[in-house]
Amino acid sequence: MGRGLKIEDLKIKKYGHDLTKLIMASRKRKLGYEIKIKPRQINLLKNFGEIYKNKLLEYPESGLYILPLYTEIFEIGYNLVMVLKEYCYVKTFNKPLPPKQRNIDILKT
Repeated sequence: MGRGLKIEDLKIKKYGHDLTKLIMASRKRKLGYEIKIKPRQINLLKNFGEIYKNKLLEYPESGLYILPLYTEIFEIGYNLVMVLKEYCYVKTFNKPLPPKQRNIDILKT
């Protein structure tokens, strides 16, 4: 949103569960200035995104799936939340994140 994307666009099929489209849109909008994601992490998200987009974790099919380690995907998501929470708050409410919220760790809530 802070980089020109409307919340409605995130809700519709334009992005849906397609992590690759979301990654490309975020890179196009220079979100990398706010958080650094390593090329290896981008590749992990793209590979995981195909499985996620096709809902193979919800509705498994027979065959072999090669998934990234849960800890790797969790680390990426965790870092995104922790780094972007202040940025998103400021862009949404046009004021700084309250000090009490700044240090809240999502693992401890």
